[in-house]
Amino acid sequence: MRIFAVLACIMTLLVTPAAAQTNPPETGAAAAQGVKLPDPLTPEAIRNLLSTISDAEARKLLVDVLDGLAQKAPNAQVPLPLPGPATIVQDVVAGVSDSISEMAMRSPRFIPGLIEGFGNFVRVHGWPDILLALGVMVLALAAAAGAERLVNAYAATWRTRINSTREPSSLVEMFMLIGMRLVLDLGGLFAFFATLRIVSGVLAPTGLVPFVHEFMFNLVVVPRLVAAFSRLLLSPSRPELRLVHTDDATAAFLHRQLVAITAFIGFGTFMIAFQAENGVALAETRLGGWLNLVTFAWIAWVIWKARAGLSQMMAGWQAQPSAGESFVAKMFPRVLIGAIIVTWVFVEYLASIDRFDLLSGGRHYLTLLLIALAPAMDTGIRAMVRHLVPPMTGEGEVAERAWLSTKRAYIRMARVVVFGIVVLAIVRIWNIDVANVAAVGVGETLAQHIVGAFMIALAGYLVWEITMLWINSRVSGESIGSADHHDEDAEGGGGAGSRLATVLPLLRMTLQATIIVMTALLALGQLGIDITPLLAGAGIVGLAIGFGGQTLVKDIVSGLFFLMDDAFRVGEYITVGGIEGTVEKISLRSMQLRHTEGAVHTIPYGEI
Repeated sequence: MRIFAVLACIMTLLVTPAAAQTNPPETGAAAAQGVKLPDPLTPEAIRNLLSTISDAEARKLLVDVLDGLAQKAPNAQVPLPLPGPATIVQDVVAGVSDSISEMAMRSPRFIPGLIEGFGNFVRVHGWPDILLALGVMVLALAAAAGAERLVNAYAATWRTRINSTREPSSLVEMFMLIGMRLVLDLGGLFAFFATLRIVSGVLAPTGLVPFVHEFMFNLVVVPRLVAAFSRLLLSPSRPELRLVHTDDATAAFLHRQLVAITAFIGFGTFMIAFQAENGVALAETRLGGWLNLVTFAWIAWVIWKARAGLSQMMAGWQAQPSAGESFVAKMFPRVLIGAIIVTWVFVEYLASIDRFDLLSGGRHYLTLLLIALAPAMDTGIRAMVRHLVPPMTGEGEVAERAWLSTKRAYIRMARVVVFGIVVLAIVRIWNIDVANVAAVGVGETLAQHIVGAFMIALAGYLVWEITMLWINSRVSGESIGSADHHDEDAEGGGGAGSRLATVLPLLRMTLQATIIVMTALLALGQLGIDITPLLAGAGIVGLAIGFGGQTLVKDIVSGLFFLMDDAFRVGEYITVGGIEGTVEKISLRSMQLRHTEGAVHTIPYGEI
């Protein structure tokens, strides 16, 4: 047996390319004992060798040959280098071009494929059962409509209450009304669906029950479910219950188109499954490719048609949006159309490499739906902030600016949360393993550092927003006049509000600088960068500024304590170093005194 093992191992060498092209090397142990592989390595030479060596030498030769084979075999696969951006773009363009060319070539097979699939369906089930199934569907629809009507009649009192309420007095009442309407719609739809499924399941032929259920679900139930949630957001007939900010014409147009597109997608999904189940390969007709093309083109047309309403929806209820918000609102429809084009290209590329499994469940449509819901979610955030943020209690320009900053801070924080939810939803839809970044060649350690730095930056941003929110809420609650306005008849001046107008901006700038520096240093340290030189350099720069600006630092620190101790207020008449006058203005490093004769003196706090 040992002889045959050695013979088999050596014969393996005969069929390897390396052994056929090079002389077989001598193994260390075998060469030391004088046992050499014959050259050339032929079956006759191997038999002659085995007849002249002992069993011990044969065993040793077998071990040496196996060691040589193990050394030649690679222990691990060498990772391939990642393709560059140019290569990726080239592959995508080539794949999409091939997919479009294939769709054009397969188009003559489109109608014959449908006829073939329907013919196979008829041959399997027969016309009697098919006609019976169609009759059952009509009967089931009538019974389901009757059941829904009974449920709606039972809930007529609640619907009357919703319809009689013309203008909700608060956001809570508005959500209660639209929530109640959604529950009633879903209750009627549930009765419709349950009755439809029971009647069709009992009366339809056994072999056609899945066909009936799939047809009714895709073309009837799902569009009606989408219509219920679309009515929740757009409320085409009740503008006072509309969650998004848009005109009536746009709301009605988007509602109709959304339901119609959903029905078309359901029809396409049903037809793809129908063809596959009846012996027609999808690659023969490329039915899915044509349905995707029509769907994406339809959605792009709807967005372009309603671009003005979508921009209005994205801008929200603000009477005077900022320049950045106006630009984003104006560009959103174009960005959405661009996202549709990119998604279609991605779908066609996946089809060109036969990765239809990644498109199962309509993942691309769900991704588009999440992106398209961005204005609805954004205006919903604005509506909640508008109703939940308490009204401004202070007075003056500073208090108004602080109150507006408070609202914007709530909006920004809510946007970050919604953006994170959308990203996580898309990751979940496409089954992307975010933790396994090393699989794309980044490296496990570097991936951990990047994720850690991102989390630090996110935490720093949240601390920033919370800090600014607290400061702005304090400022907005005070009566602070404009800097250049002073009521000379008002005794006592601005009071504590004047101190807040001075102390809190100083505190805000200090906290902002601290948060930025700390977050940046922690993020750099998480990335593996040595921040010791940065700390040393910052210390030297701070020391130099301290020595060079002693007077400025003295004025600011002294003034901070004066303001905290409430030593003087705007409107008070005081004497400072022989200079008398009324405190007219308080700044970060000085105050202004106006003499009774009209002269104005600016006195730094460090000289008091």
